[in-house]
Amino acid sequence: MDTKERILDTAFQGFLEEGFEKVSLNELIKRTGLTKGAFYYHFKSKEELLREIMHKYFHAYINDDINRFKSFRGNVFDKIELVLDFITDIKQRITSLSTLQIDAKSFFVLYQEGLKRDKKLREHHLISQEKILTYIASLIEEGQQEGSIRRDLSAAAIAKLLNSCIKGSMIIWTFMEAKYAEEYFKDNVKAFLQLIRP
Repeated sequence: MDTKERILDTAFQGFLEEGFEKVSLNELIKRTGLTKGAFYYHFKSKEELLREIMHKYFHAYINDDINRFKSFRGNVFDKIELVLDFITDIKQRITSLSTLQIDAKSFFVLYQEGLKRDKKLREHHLISQEKILTYIASLIEEGQQEGSIRRDLSAAAIAKLLNSCIKGSMIIWTFMEAKYAEEYFKDNVKAFLQLIRP
C-alpha cells in the first residue's frame, strides 16, 4: 500500500469510528506513523481527505455504473432494482478497494457530515445526483412507453419522487439498527414502485 492509500485508509477508519469532528489532523498523522511533512505532501486538511475518500468509494463509480446499468438486459423494474443495489451496496464497493470492514450506515452518516461541511463535496454530490436522477427519469420514461408505469405524471416528477423516497429512507436509516436498515430502505422503495404501476 502506498503512502497516499495508507493515509486514506487511516483517515477513513478514524472518521468512521470516532466521527469526522472528533479526529484531529495531528491524531491522523500520529496514526499513520508519518512525519507531518510526508502527510501534508498528500493532504492539507481533513476536508480534503474526506473529499478524496468519498470520490474513491462513491463518486468514481457513478459514470461506470450508469454505463453498466444501460447495458443491463431486463425490464424497467429490474433496472431500477439494479440502481437501488448500487446505492445500498456501499459495503461491497469499499471491501473491493480496502481491507476495512465498513457498514453502509456508518458510511452514509459520514457522507452526510461531509456534505454539511464541505462545499466541493456538495458540488460533486449534486453532479452525481443529477446523473443518477437523469438515468432514473430515462428508465421511468421507458416504463411509460411500454405501459408498465403510469403516465399521469411526468417521468421527471416520478424520478424526483423516487429520489425523495430513497433519500428520506436513508436519513431514517441512520437512526435504525444496522440489521433492519437495508430491509427498511428496500421495503419503502418497493412500496413506491407499486404506486407507480398503472
